[in-house]
Amino acid sequence: LSSDTIAVFQRDITLLYFSRIHHKKGVHLLVEAFIRIAKTYPHVGLCIAGIREQEALEAKIRTIAAECDQIYITTALTGPKAKAIFKHCNAFILPSFQEGFSISILEALSYSLPVIVTRPCRLPEVVKTGSGWECKPTVDDIEKTLHKVCQTSLRDLKLMGNNGREFVMQHYTWPELTQTALSIYAMSLDDR
Repeated sequence: LSSDTIAVFQRDITLLYFSRIHHKKGVHLLVEAFIRIAKTYPHVGLCIAGIREQEALEAKIRTIAAECDQIYITTALTGPKAKAIFKHCNAFILPSFQEGFSISILEALSYSLPVIVTRPCRLPEVVKTGSGWECKPTVDDIEKTLHKVCQTSLRDLKLMGNNGREFVMQHYTWPELTQTALSIYAMSLDDR
């Protein structure tokens, strides 16, 4: 990781956004909400590891984020480097307006990161399993949730992350998915 990237990880808590730079992912809302709370929590950093998709939006968030040294934005992380970043963060956030089925959320949970998701991410299990928070895709609600995250101890963040990993291991590993598929096939054959 570069020295710029390492600087954001020298904070006590580092939040990670890892998804496409696209309006529907709500990254612009996240940056605005984080700017609002940054001075209250100088020990917290935000790493936006995005996949370049909408250049105008990327330019906008870079301009807004330039006023805050607690935000780091990169579009250069791919392959093994991309996976390494999960290991350096304390929580994951995806403030989407719409999601189908988010692999990035499951990936973050598999790395034992608690997650902040919006209702359109369609993973209510995050709250049910105690592995994160759910909020609305608005600047105000994301800000409110960021306050909660920033006030959570590192110990409790780790416990929440462990809950998330356990959830993924119970429901989203290949053996589990295979067993679920076989059960569905068996039920469909029984219905004939």
